[in-house]
Amino acid sequence: MKEKGKIKSIIAIRGVAVALVMLNHFFSERALDIKSDGLASATLPLGHIGVTLFFIVSGFVLPYSMYKSEYEIKNFPRYLYRRAVRIEPPYIASIFLVLLCMYTKHLIGQTVNYSGGLIGFFSQFLYLNDILGLPWLNIVYWTLALEFQFYLLIGLLFPLLNRYNSFKLLIALVLMVFLKFLSTQHSCVCKLPFK
Repeated sequence: MKEKGKIKSIIAIRGVAVALVMLNHFFSERALDIKSDGLASATLPLGHIGVTLFFIVSGFVLPYSMYKSEYEIKNFPRYLYRRAVRIEPPYIASIFLVLLCMYTKHLIGQTVNYSGGLIGFFSQFLYLNDILGLPWLNIVYWTLALEFQFYLLIGLLFPLLNRYNSFKLLIALVLMVFLKFLSTQHSCVCKLPFK
């Protein structure tokens, strides 16, 4: 069902995904400092399901909107710019908020646990931490890295997938499977970091 260009079921799925991720984070050991309660382990799968739902929604909405707008490879720079404008400002603001929290923690004498150094810090801005094997300032940034990789991949492959017949689609899917085998350790669009 649509309302002014929006698909209500997609909005509902996003709402469920948000609720599942929030439940997981709320009952996590770090949030409530509960060491023995089973709530943290019980809600962990819910968080994974929520993140997976977000990826599924993106996997549908983005190609669907590209199809509706008759996206072509010549639109790639504008497409990438629009993705970046939507994600980068809040992402960069959150990085500086995390740094402020870390600095405040240091000022009150608590240990700051970040071992990425300057390279790890600067690689955050290009979403390279998992690829380089460096820690994130905030662990949830891996989701943005996967999202950005997906944006790049779909932005480049969509015109091919949209234009050619099923045989070419089959070749693209075989290529995706091949890419999955190439990704062994690090998070990339072909491999989620959880089981």
